Amino acid sequence: MGFNTFELNLFRHDLKRSNRLFIAFVGDNHDDVGIHLSDHLAELKKFTKRYKPHEVLFHLMGDYGDFCSTSERRIIDRSDLHDTTRQTLDDHAASTLKKRIKQFEFMKGRVIGVHNGNHDWFFTTGEYKNKYASEVLAESLGAKHIGYVAYSVVQLKNVIGDNCGMKMDIVSCHGKGGGKRIGAGFNTIEDMSYIFEGADIYAQGHNHQLGGIPSARLTVDLNAKTGKLVYKEKIISFIRTGSAMQGYKPGKRTYVSDALMKPCALGFPISVIEFSRKTAKDGSRHIVKSQKTLA
Repeated sequence: MGFNTFELNLFRHDLKRSNRLFIAFVGDNHDDVGIHLSDHLAELKKFTKRYKPHEVLFHLMGDYGDFCSTSERRIIDRSDLHDTTRQTLDDHAASTLKKRIKQFEFMKGRVIGVHNGNHDWFFTTGEYKNKYASEVLAESLGAKHIGYVAYSVVQLKNVIGDNCGMKMDIVSCHGKGGGKRIGAGFNTIEDMSYIFEGADIYAQGHNHQLGGIPSARLTVDLNAKTGKLVYKEKIISFIRTGSAMQGYKPGKRTYVSDALMKPCALGFPISVIEFSRKTAKDGSRHIVKSQKTLA
C-alpha cells in the first residue's frame, strides 16, 4: 500500500444497460469524536436504495476517524511508550475501525478507491499490525487504496445498451485548505486541473467544505472525413466533498472553535452522470454524457 502517495487507479464497472450513474464522495467523517453526526451514512444508504446497486458508486476521501493526526503520530513514534501502552492505543483504534467497517459495509464492491487522510492510525500490534486504518477499510470493502492523490479511470461497459463503453476520469486528493472564503477552497481544486488535464471530475476533501461547481472546456478537432473543424464543449466538475463533523457545539471544545474557523455545511456530495444517444449530422450515432453535482 502507498500512504500519502500518488496512485493510478483503474476501476471497471458494468452499468447493465442503465443510462445514469451516481458517484457519492464520502470523507472527513471523524467518527470517533463527540461532534460527529452519525446519521449521514444512514441518509446516504437510504438515498442509494432508491436506485439499482449498479447505478451507484462510492469514492472515499480520507479522515474517516479522528484518532491522531499526522503530527500527533510523529510525537507518539518519537515517544518511548511501553509496549502495553501502544497496544492499548491500537486496541482502541481497532475497536473503532470495526464499527466503521460495519457502517461502510453497504458500499462493498462499489468503491472506486479509498484515500488516506491526515487522521489515519498506523497499527504496530494486533490483527492489523503494520497497516493503516484506511488500508484495512479498503481491504474490507474490496477496494484499492489510492494514497493521497489519485487519477482514477472508471471504465464503464454496457452503457444504455450492450457493448457500449464509456469512461469517467476522476482526479482526487484528500485535500488541502485554501483560506476562509468560499472561492479559496475551490481554487485549490482548479489548480489540479492544470496539473492533470482532461478529467471529468476534480475532487478534494480535508477542509470540510461542501459543494460542486461546473466549469466548461472547449476543444477543436479536425473531422478527417469532412475536412472541417469541429469544436466540442466539455463540462467538468470541481467538488468539495463535505464532512460529518460539527465545528461548533455548545459545551464542546474543537480545533474549529479554537481557531475561529468558519462552520461548514454537513453532508456528502453526489455526482450525477447521465448518458444519452445523439445522432450527428452525418447520421452517425454516439453516446454523450452530462453531469451535475447534488450537495
